[in-house]
Amino acid sequence: MSDARAERARVINEAWRQVDLGGCRVMDKNWRSGEHQLDLVATDGHGTLIAVDVRDPAPGGQVPELDDISDDRADQLRAAAQAWAAQQRHPYDEVRVDVVGFVPSRAGSLTCEHVEGVA
Repeated sequence: MSDARAERARVINEAWRQVDLGGCRVMDKNWRSGEHQLDLVATDGHGTLIAVDVRDPAPGGQVPELDDISDDRADQLRAAAQAWAAQQRHPYDEVRVDVVGFVPSRAGSLTCEHVEGVA
């Protein structure tokens, strides 16, 4: 596995942990089907399916925009979540888009943040 792929796997796994700690249950990771893909698929246990967009640490210590997502990207993530649900044959009342990202702390390490309902 290349260094970049290994780092991406580590980022996805840390995001999974953060989503779980937030009270959601991760159902799938790195899901792909045709034109659709999702970093993480989760549920809140109350009928909401969550498409989680995982943002890699920004280069040079820049703070990524965690709560800024384009309408097109939000639509892509919702469509992918609906395709995932159809594949699982499980209906959900609502689809929510969350973002998990990594921001630099004052000490220089990275802190994982989960922003719910960005779209």
